[in-house]
Amino acid sequence: MSRIQQWVAGTVVALLLIVAAGWFLAIAPQKHKVSSLGAQSASQEQTNNGLRTKLAELTAQISAVPSEEAAVAAVTQKIPNDPELPAYVRALTTIAGQTGVELVSIAPSVPAAVNVAVATAPAATAASPSASATATAAAHAAAPAPAVSLQAIPVALGVQGGYFQIQQFTAALQRLPRTTVLSTLSMAPGSPLKAPKTPPPASDAYKSLQAQITVSIFMNSSTAFAVPAAPAQASGASVPGAAVASAASASPSASPSN
Repeated sequence: MSRIQQWVAGTVVALLLIVAAGWFLAIAPQKHKVSSLGAQSASQEQTNNGLRTKLAELTAQISAVPSEEAAVAAVTQKIPNDPELPAYVRALTTIAGQTGVELVSIAPSVPAAVNVAVATAPAATAASPSASATATAAAHAAAPAPAVSLQAIPVALGVQGGYFQIQQFTAALQRLPRTTVLSTLSMAPGSPLKAPKTPPPASDAYKSLQAQITVSIFMNSSTAFAVPAAPAQASGASVPGAAVASAASASPSASPSN
């Protein structure tokens, strides 16, 4: 082999070595990097698609927010977070005027917690009595005691009027915006607040009755409340149809005002 051929062969071998080195040192790492970036891009695109779907769901839910807020407001009006007795007294006075009865007295009591039964999970498999008792005791010990939330406020009402007027009043009680549960109702003949000039006949006794009504209203609160005592009523200041709120420190009293 001539010297020229040797130079040509050496040059070709050197070029092949340079190409191979360039492939392993430059092109192959870049191809691996491109492949890795492609996988990252696909993963990010999948994440973006999930975020777009979630955004579409949230956007659709935004339109339902006003109706949900209205539902919460309606529930809050039925069972508020505090007693709101002044507003309730005004509502009672309004329906008393609408039905034509005399609202003689209102006596709220101290709020009391309403006990709500908690469902317990049934036993999964048959086990020994001692093991079941131990597991139940451990579950009760681990579960935190629920905070008092729902409280009931008993309210004693003294009402005077005719039979049908009192019937309409009790029906209006249960239609109030605030949840009102009628517990007891007792009626007895009574004399009107304003004595008539001539005594009515015995057949009209149903037109003048005194009713003692006990209702319960509710509030959603874990705070303990005390009903303040009502201020003393001035003599001669009684107005037919006006409500006199009174609450004794130990038990409620519902006495008609003169």
